[in-house]
Amino acid sequence: MRRLLTTRLLAGAGALLVVLHVWHDVFGLGDAAINRAFGAWFMPVAFLGSAVAILERARGLRRGRLPWLLLGGGLSLYAAAGIYYTVADSLGPAPVFPSFADALYLSFYPLALAGLVTLARSRFTGLGVVVWLDGAIVGSAAAAAAAALVFQPVFDATIGSGAAGIARFAYPVGDLICLGVVVTAWALAAKGERRVWGLLCLGFAMLAAADGLYVLRAGLGGWEQGGPGDIPYGVATTLLACAAWVARGRFARGRVGAEGDGLLLPVVCGLVALTLAGYAAFAYLNPLATVLSLIALLALVLRLATTFSRLNRRSTALAVIAATDPLTQLANHRSVHERLAQETERARALRTPLSVIALDLDHFKAVNDTYGHTEGDAALQAVARELAGQGRTGDLVGRIGGEEFVLVLPGAGPDEAVQIAERCRAAVGDLAVEGHALACSAGVACYPVDDENGARLLELADGALYWAKRSGRGQTRRYDPGEVVLLSGAEQSAQIHEVLASDDAVEIVFQPIVELATGRVAGYEALSRFVGVGPERGPSEWFAQARRCGLAPQLEARAIRAALEIEGRPRDTFLSLNVSPRSLLSPDVLAALPDDLGDVVIELTEDEVCAAGHALDSRLDLLRARGARIAVDDAGAGYAGLQQLIRIKPEILKIDRSLVHGVDSDPSKRALLESFARFASTTGTAICGEGVETAAEMRILTKVDMTYAQGFVLAQPAARWPGISATMAEEATAEVSAGMRLAPTRGEIGLGDVSETLVRIRSRAGLDAALAPIGRLLNADGVVVSRVLPELRAVETVSGSEQFPAGERFRLEDYPTTEHVVAEQVIGQLIAGDPAADAAELGLLSDSGHRALLLAPVVFRGATVGLVELYRKAPQPWTRAEIDQARVLAHQLGAAIHGGLGDELPWTPETVVSPSPKAGIPESSNEGKERG
Repeated sequence: MRRLLTTRLLAGAGALLVVLHVWHDVFGLGDAAINRAFGAWFMPVAFLGSAVAILERARGLRRGRLPWLLLGGGLSLYAAAGIYYTVADSLGPAPVFPSFADALYLSFYPLALAGLVTLARSRFTGLGVVVWLDGAIVGSAAAAAAAALVFQPVFDATIGSGAAGIARFAYPVGDLICLGVVVTAWALAAKGERRVWGLLCLGFAMLAAADGLYVLRAGLGGWEQGGPGDIPYGVATTLLACAAWVARGRFARGRVGAEGDGLLLPVVCGLVALTLAGYAAFAYLNPLATVLSLIALLALVLRLATTFSRLNRRSTALAVIAATDPLTQLANHRSVHERLAQETERARALRTPLSVIALDLDHFKAVNDTYGHTEGDAALQAVARELAGQGRTGDLVGRIGGEEFVLVLPGAGPDEAVQIAERCRAAVGDLAVEGHALACSAGVACYPVDDENGARLLELADGALYWAKRSGRGQTRRYDPGEVVLLSGAEQSAQIHEVLASDDAVEIVFQPIVELATGRVAGYEALSRFVGVGPERGPSEWFAQARRCGLAPQLEARAIRAALEIEGRPRDTFLSLNVSPRSLLSPDVLAALPDDLGDVVIELTEDEVCAAGHALDSRLDLLRARGARIAVDDAGAGYAGLQQLIRIKPEILKIDRSLVHGVDSDPSKRALLESFARFASTTGTAICGEGVETAAEMRILTKVDMTYAQGFVLAQPAARWPGISATMAEEATAEVSAGMRLAPTRGEIGLGDVSETLVRIRSRAGLDAALAPIGRLLNADGVVVSRVLPELRAVETVSGSEQFPAGERFRLEDYPTTEHVVAEQVIGQLIAGDPAADAAELGLLSDSGHRALLLAPVVFRGATVGLVELYRKAPQPWTRAEIDQARVLAHQLGAAIHGGLGDELPWTPETVVSPSPKAGIPESSNEGKERG
């Protein structure tokens, strides 16, 4: 609002001066002396006022101040020149041109140009070489056009006047240079910034016109101060001042592409420059316009050369990208197939052998699940480097997907290819991720021994690879037609169609999902089994084959219908159906689901959720409207992690079995499950642990607040709604008493356990015994309880231990942090190495052999009666949860000690040192005694 008001005031003041000057020129101001004074001082006043306005704007800016300081400083010199000329003219003859006044006038242009360039740099990012070339083209062409069309008469009038005329011509030249910069910036500016550059354009254009008129009239001997020619100067400088006040102090820097946004503007301006240069070749054009047009053309040539060079580099880079795997920088799937086709043709023509090695990392999913995809990616890059080092000159090493690599070996026979494969496996075996050794399997196929025409060489090597995996992994197999049966795409599709056409090909088994709090079966997960068709293989392989053939929606719809047709599901249980996100978007799966989904859970696989896109969201909303709940399977194993969970907002989150396995002996896995439980408590999501195989694992799931569990330890998948092991269910469920489930008491110590200890304190020995549970709960190496002695302005240790004996006293005046905790009833911590920590407290902390201290006030009936001090040997801060627990225990300790120990520890509200304002206790000590 202030900027807008100031801008309007400046515009109004400028308009008023112009009106006065016009009135002065036409009618006069009523007195000859006033007329002379007005004519003499009009320009100095206009210049000085505009300079002051710009400098004031610069003073008020927190950032972007320098450009306006330079422009305001330049106008200040302009004003000083006007004042000098006017004073000198009034005291005697006018200074002879060129004079000191002209030096001051011309000093404006370097400062203004520096200010404009600085302003442009502050307003734009990405000002690369191409952008500066565009600026040179646009600015030079605009200045050349102005010099040719507008200033030709000026040039004619001054060029014959000798050195003085040429010096006068420096004024419009400076204006044109500044105008060229401003026009270029205006063309690049975003919409919100164009007002600033537009006003600067108008200002410098008006200044160029005024200087041109001045030079023309001075060259003809007709210029005098105070005439109508002064008006454009006042308008020009007012516009510059308005531009400063229109500019925002805080602004979003406009991004200018370092490679330029397009060629249209520089080409158009280049054509203007070419026209002027062509005219100069056949007719007279003043030297300034000619030179500027040639500069613009030179910049255009450099611009085009830069653009063509960049396009050539980009084309080359795109070709490399198209043929390269971005993670490993090896040849990608497309490049491998193209190179293999070329080598096959060459091998046929030259009758030389050709071999292919297909290599796949063993159990790599476990690496990703355990150590994360960042470590997995690093492992793939390390494997790529090792494989590239094992190949011969001329061999091709590529990554064709996931953890599968390919080596194309021109000229290599079967024996040599197997040797190279073994070298590759040995090199991979030397690598490890966090101590976990990598391993791989390999398959080899050779032309012409294994494939007479080489057309299926990679397919044969891939078949040999999976033969190696079926044989136990960690080995190399060469293609054997008796062991490797390959199916074409048509044959794979035919197998899936056979499954779809058979009434008995898909059997459904169910695995119970147990509610841990009650031990009841809350639901069943429907699992597919394929019988009587094709080769014997797992359901995941069948569904993967269906996806490759484009028949996954039909096969999943078939499995869904088969699960829904089975009757007899126990009452109050849900049915969980596995559906891939892509298939869920298909009409086949949507049609297979019933209208009422109130007892149905749609279970999605997390890694496929990542690739399903936001079209999945609307489909899930539709299913939820029909009553369905959504579950995400294999949570913690997919790439997207919590980001996808936040987007999907599942009602049930199923933890991947890799995180559940061994959780009873792995603190890291337990901590991760606890984080999922906290996520669930915040979002209202139920958590289910999958793949539970031992009673110990299930007990941990109960302790970390899992909602459900399923696994072989409870029940194996079976037909017709199997039951669960009663013994295992009892392990997880809470005891029933008077028609309710009692809160679990076994497991690690909790806040409730410690609170129960505190309310039973009846002696000093009981107090000492309560400190150990507090330390265990809050991960403290030492716990001290002190009481406040107000008459001594001290605190006294009342708990007894070997390291912190009872009876030690500390004066509050020596420990201001402790006094602050007592007086203000705040809780805080001190960490060794923290520069903000109190030096006295840190010294005491160091003497005790600890490096972290948490101080919590013990409050009873609104008064601070003591302190709880928690110590750690490591400089590790307490978490917010631990601090909140410490606050609760400290407050409870006040009531426990005051009510339980009686006279043994006479803590009363009278011991408060300084009542806290937030406790609501008056300052009067008598009132404090009454409360006691």
